Amino acid sequence: MDQHDYDERRDKVLNQEGFEVLRFWNNDVIDNLNGVLEVVCKRLLVT
Repeated sequence: MDQHDYDERRDKVLNQEGFEVLRFWNNDVIDNLNGVLEVVCKRLLVT
């Protein structure tokens, strides 16, 4: 099983449990943490 398949299976299980998976590139977290946190906060307010 490659990484893509593993990620899809993990995401499916998490979604079934009611979680939403958000993905960010490592460099976005390092270089634009405020932007990443803004996206997370917006998603929390939607639910």
